[in-house]
Amino acid sequence: MRLAGYALRMRSQALVQRLGYLANLLHLSLGAPVRDRLLAGAGKSTPYLGRPGRWGTGGAYDAVWRIVDNVPRQELLAEIQVV
Repeated sequence: MRLAGYALRMRSQALVQRLGYLANLLHLSLGAPVRDRLLAGAGKSTPYLGRPGRWGTGGAYDAVWRIVDNVPRQELLAEIQVV
């Protein structure tokens, strides 16, 4: 997956975590090698999916990607189309 490669080159752990989390949420098939590379690049931090100033600090914690999903599902998926 080309997008995963770009995310890893950016060297942003939060970006990698968000990409992996969203790929899981949307049931996108990354393939084991790509998923493993993303998990290795995710680091140990715990970012929020969305800006806490806008979406608050509550939300569900995803232990796989170590991210807090603080964005309401309706808002998060409002303009996404998976084909």
